[in-house]
Amino acid sequence: MRRNQINYSANDVWAASAKAYLMNGKTYIKANEKTDEVTPNRDIMKQLLDDNLKGVDATTKTLGENVRQHYKALTFKVLNGAWMSDFDKSAMALADKDTITNFMDFGMIASLPKAYDRAIVKKGQEDRIAEESKTSTAIGKVKQRLELDVTVLRTFLSHKYNCYFITAKTSTDSVVFFASSTIHPKVDTELKIKGTVKGHRTDDDGLVTTQLNRVKIMEEV
Repeated sequence: MRRNQINYSANDVWAASAKAYLMNGKTYIKANEKTDEVTPNRDIMKQLLDDNLKGVDATTKTLGENVRQHYKALTFKVLNGAWMSDFDKSAMALADKDTITNFMDFGMIASLPKAYDRAIVKKGQEDRIAEESKTSTAIGKVKQRLELDVTVLRTFLSHKYNCYFITAKTSTDSVVFFASSTIHPKVDTELKIKGTVKGHRTDDDGLVTTQLNRVKIMEEV
């Protein structure tokens, strides 16, 4: 067998990745982050597989399968023409493999339980925003400066635009959206903000949000 080439059952690799993730306290430790105190997820997986998954119980195997199925299901996004990141495309391709035969794939699977957890949190936030938006109405006129009391529904870091996108609900149940390179409050944080209305958006489901710019935090409640 050539260097960097392996041969493991995909089911076993996904189970090992779940166990490594849990053993590291639901953290993904990269290969180059190894110290005397922490062991990279990939190295833990290799040891688990060499030990025939000793200590990997049914619950952990189910977690590994759930992670795998999550990425397999992205196929439907492709079929529906939805945008997908290169990372998700690679993960989707990995999820369809029955055998893992190289360390690059092995290493990527090591990172996927953490990515899966982030995706589940994001989905929960999106569902909440959709629910809150059902009664949302547009507020203010374009270029109007507003002072608002809001509760943060989601804070998302965009590496593409190098800023945070924040979605929040006002005290009158309207949903607002704005970008910031400095503001990144946690979900459910209550703020008093001042911002300028940039526009109003209605999505395909008729959900209305008001986009703001030049937002400043006046006070954290």
